[in-house]
Amino acid sequence: MPEFPGGPGDGAALATVAWNEFNCCFQIITSVCMDGVVHFEIPAEDTERAKRFYSSIFGWQLQQLGPEFGNYIMAVTTEVDKSTMRPKSPGMINGGMMKRNDKVKAPVVYMYVDDIGATLKKVEEQGGSVVQGKTQVQGDFYTAYFKDCEGNVMGLAQGMM
Repeated sequence: MPEFPGGPGDGAALATVAWNEFNCCFQIITSVCMDGVVHFEIPAEDTERAKRFYSSIFGWQLQQLGPEFGNYIMAVTTEVDKSTMRPKSPGMINGGMMKRNDKVKAPVVYMYVDDIGATLKKVEEQGGSVVQGKTQVQGDFYTAYFKDCEGNVMGLAQGMM
């Protein structure tokens, strides 16, 4: 099995890649905590058309939120645990849609982090830039947008809704 620095094999690898016979796919087994991808957003010129497109092709459940949430559309792509609102299936994520705007012109993936402010500082130190700073969504749940070193807009999420 190939190993990458910091993983379970010799204490110096980040991950080990293993073939999963049952699912006929490769799995990455890690021994370190990383900031995982937890959400996606799809911007659309015509949100009604996009809702019809994604729900009819993929069977997604789409829920339109009100003006207090910017008319955001939640996209449920996998079953969630009702107590935690987290996907039941490992590796699966849910997302959302919104009207395309100046900040978000292409699909965005979100990484969950413990501290958006500290992460945005690291982004800037590594050649990225802040597109939208830490913004409260609801309760102690916050998001932010940043542009990576390649010009891609990505998202950060912190806290719980």
